[in-house]
Amino acid sequence: MQLNTGRYLEAFALMTIVFCGTVQYFTGIVAVLWIPFFMVLIMVVLLMMQSNPQPLRLSTREKLVLVLYLTFIILSLSSTVLQSGVVTTVVGFKNELALSLVMFCMLLGMFRESQLYRLIQLFYWLFYIQFPIAIYQVLFVVPQRVAIRGEDEKWDSVVGTFGGDPMGGGNTAAMGMFCLLIMLLKVSEFKHGICSFKSMSIHIVLAFVLCIIGEVKFVILLSPFLLVLLWIMPGYVSGVSKVSLRSLLIIAAGMVVLIFSAITILAANYSAAFGGDPTKSAFSVFIDSLGYIFDTQLHHG
Repeated sequence: MQLNTGRYLEAFALMTIVFCGTVQYFTGIVAVLWIPFFMVLIMVVLLMMQSNPQPLRLSTREKLVLVLYLTFIILSLSSTVLQSGVVTTVVGFKNELALSLVMFCMLLGMFRESQLYRLIQLFYWLFYIQFPIAIYQVLFVVPQRVAIRGEDEKWDSVVGTFGGDPMGGGNTAAMGMFCLLIMLLKVSEFKHGICSFKSMSIHIVLAFVLCIIGEVKFVILLSPFLLVLLWIMPGYVSGVSKVSLRSLLIIAAGMVVLIFSAITILAANYSAAFGGDPTKSAFSVFIDSLGYIFDTQLHHG
């Protein structure tokens, strides 16, 4: 059976990244989050129905990944069923594991390279969509939350299209991971000569801006290391974009400027909200704000 699986993958991305989170955020309807779960199950069914003109050939590494993944799924499901019952297993599978089946479908050759390329181009448009939504949340949702809960409870309302409770907590981590993905994609494209330095720089700066607006600190801390690691790793095309000292210095300088700017802005926000010690540096205030990650603080960040 010949299927246009690429269009289905694009519809899945739109539903998962834009529709479900936006509906949940503005209406509070949590049941909408079941839609991606059912869509990914349908994707697996379509994989089994799909007819390939050529037999699938997996490398030893791909076979190992497939075996490890299936073993992980089987162990997770069986242990949860035995300990918590069927209902908890279904809900947990929906929340934690089901979306990983997309990787399973990709590994088994459900999508062609051209379809994955179109998906990446769609990701960029979904990235651009985050900005008007985030601006609306900053201008209207955050002031409403501050008026209701106070200045020290204004965090986690800016989530773009990734959903959550505007008066409680949102999926800022998901938005941060999406921004990190965009940065890594653009660095990889520039490394392989697909995009210009200007395009890469603009997308990295915009991703940092979105993370600053959404207070996603872990991306600000992790992104420099991941971007440099991606740059120095061998490319998938032999001999493309060899690492040079000049390129590493340019990337390092740019990341230092971005991180310094992000830390300064976030530290100013925290000082304004919590009345921080004026003798502390911006970096000290920023590090103190990370305390909730290690359970040393109770407030959100």
